[in-house]
Amino acid sequence: MNFANSCDENGVQRFDAGLNLLGGYKLTNGFLINAGYGLGLTNIAKESFDGESVKNRVFSVGVGYQF
Repeated sequence: MNFANSCDENGVQRFDAGLNLLGGYKLTNGFLINAGYGLGLTNIAKESFDGESVKNRVFSVGVGYQF
């Protein structure tokens, strides 16, 4: 495997790092709810656009049921 080129053919970095936060609550009837946020820490763009960096950001929500 060749790691000399750290970008793919579209100019996106192959490596990313970030922080993830997740919180949830289980109701007394067994239903679960949660929400999360992912904060990208590394610039994933090969080239800068007007000095700006490109980072991943993710917001998630979930529901479930536990027997």
